[in-house]
Amino acid sequence: MNIFLMIMKISICGAGASGLFASIRCKQINRNADVTVFEKSDQVLSKVSVSGGGRCNLTNNIDDPKALAMNYPRGKKELISPFYRFGTMDTIRWFTKKGVPLKTEDNGRVFPVSDSSSSIVDLLINETKRLGVKIKKQCGIKHAFTSSSGFDLELSDNTFYHCDRLLIAAGGEIESEGIGISRHLGHSIQKQIPSLFSFSLYDHPVKELAGVSVKDIIISVPEIRLSQRGAILITHQGFSGPSVLSLSSLAARKLYERDYSFKCTINWCPGVSSEKLRESISCMRKQSATAIVHNTPIVTIPSRLWRALAGMSGCDSSMTWASFTKKHEFSLLNKLFSSEFNVKGKAANKSEFVTCGGVKLSEISLKTMKSKICPGLFFSGEILDIDGLTGGFNLQAAWTTGYIAGESMAHDKD
Repeated sequence: MNIFLMIMKISICGAGASGLFASIRCKQINRNADVTVFEKSDQVLSKVSVSGGGRCNLTNNIDDPKALAMNYPRGKKELISPFYRFGTMDTIRWFTKKGVPLKTEDNGRVFPVSDSSSSIVDLLINETKRLGVKIKKQCGIKHAFTSSSGFDLELSDNTFYHCDRLLIAAGGEIESEGIGISRHLGHSIQKQIPSLFSFSLYDHPVKELAGVSVKDIIISVPEIRLSQRGAILITHQGFSGPSVLSLSSLAARKLYERDYSFKCTINWCPGVSSEKLRESISCMRKQSATAIVHNTPIVTIPSRLWRALAGMSGCDSSMTWASFTKKHEFSLLNKLFSSEFNVKGKAANKSEFVTCGGVKLSEISLKTMKSKICPGLFFSGEILDIDGLTGGFNLQAAWTTGYIAGESMAHDKD
């Protein structure tokens, strides 16, 4: 065995998905490496624990690297090559081989069969223990200084530690410790702003519908010409759900520039034509003239939502189809196909909190996750200017970049 590999000391900043996965891959290749993960909090894998509402949406089943990369508003071009190295099918095989059975749900989202994130968390923790990875909780890295033989680290407990290689995998929070260290070691930072957030409504017109979800809608922000189709959830604050979270990711910077004050429109029935609805209204006038409009929806949406839209169209709770005028028809169709809402602010989606921005990808070799600026420095996970849509894509980026970084550090001789 190469003597260099036997004496290598590797430090990892951040005990999240990417950091722990990197530590595991590194030790798998070089069992003699001294790998230590430093975590400032008292928890490891905290985001993995809450991912997918506590069920852990660990990846997606899109197996083509180019198609997979299209789900990353930041990093789509750069991630194609890494996904060929370690993609979604590799992730699925890795966890399955380690004893965690997986299942695929709507939109290709992959979860453990147990429907519990603890299946993933426990596996990763147990694997680090088996391989001899050391994890120091409540012990973050405050500063990192380059030396002739690697890095001297100042820890949050005011002690110092020397290592040959350093991986920064602490990201996701604006101005995290990882960002400060990266900047100090010479890297440029793309401004970090929130991604994957819910919309808060001004004078919430459908607040009484909190808890109502619709499986298929199109939500748009006309002034920036962006839209997304999918499910939506009405909350006490406004709108959430996959379509909203994906739109917030795609439009993250543009919405930030508008201070999260903008108009959005919703098509509540994108699979139905206006002609079809006009025919349905005409039929109701002729065949169900005495029926109450509020009680007889002509589209497949939740009854509470139908009544709200009918009311917003000027129909009172006692109006029958016989008294439903052309004016009412025009207003109702407008509400069904293009309801307009004033968004004023955002709300963090706790189970999917992500930022866009971070260390600029042009300063990193995506083949190795190694810095082009600072010898011996590596990056993985959310510290990078990479973020994905909802659906398991952010965790997949964590596994991919962590796997490559861990492998590269185990072999690195520079």
